[in-house]
Amino acid sequence: MSKKAITFSNFSYWANENDTQLLHDINLEIEEGEFVIILGPSGSGKSTLALCCNGIYPSVLGGCIEGSVTVSDLQVVK
Repeated sequence: MSKKAITFSNFSYWANENDTQLLHDINLEIEEGEFVIILGPSGSGKSTLALCCNGIYPSVLGGCIEGSVTVSDLQVVK
């Protein structure tokens, strides 16, 4: 049975400074040992997604969220 390494559940993120929604309703599951590439043009949200994955957004840099992010069974963002 494979274990989930990273899970985004109904996750959305807004920047505080201008209330712009940067991520909208992300549902993503990455299993342990799985290789994943996040592609997209500049400004599409790749870095924002990574910063939410490790809790930098919103814990350190601010912003508002809905949904949750879990990494190795630890809820990073609630």
